[in-house]
Amino acid sequence: MIYPRFLLVGTLFVGTLFVCTLWVPSALAETATAIAYVLPGASAASQLERLRAEARQAYQATQFEQSLPLYQRIANSGNATANDLYWLGESYFQTGQFVNAAQAFEDSLKLDANNDLLKVRLAESYLSSRQLLQAKAACERGINSSSDQRARQQLSLLLRVCLKPMPELQKGKFASAQGHTER
Repeated sequence: MIYPRFLLVGTLFVGTLFVCTLWVPSALAETATAIAYVLPGASAASQLERLRAEARQAYQATQFEQSLPLYQRIANSGNATANDLYWLGESYFQTGQFVNAAQAFEDSLKLDANNDLLKVRLAESYLSSRQLLQAKAACERGINSSSDQRARQQLSLLLRVCLKPMPELQKGKFASAQGHTER
């Protein structure tokens, strides 16, 4: 009987990021203790980069409804960067989902606490969602921690807006103007 020189002991999958095939000499297959070294898979990294490129292209084409699920997939991959979460927040903001935008900007700030633009966008998101207490707190934190003068000025202006009473939303006032185009 002919025995193979190496015997396939197992294949290990860790999410979509890694595939490891473990081969051991057939003579040791029954008694050998297997040790596998985990190496990041190039295919997963390139897939993530393709997803980033597709999301960036959709956003730049102002196709925010298409960029949003792509950035969500990136965020849920476990390998999202502060930049990925920033663009997720921008996609949420552009689609009018201000609460979700604020959460994405908060998550991005956890990864990049020194990004002054994130501090401004966070305050804008809270203000747009009419969460005045959170907007005020975000402005104050941003003013105290921003190194950029322009960001501090923007946050100061947003803080002034937060301190003014917000007008009530008027439902139905412009209902007749929906679908109307100027000539």
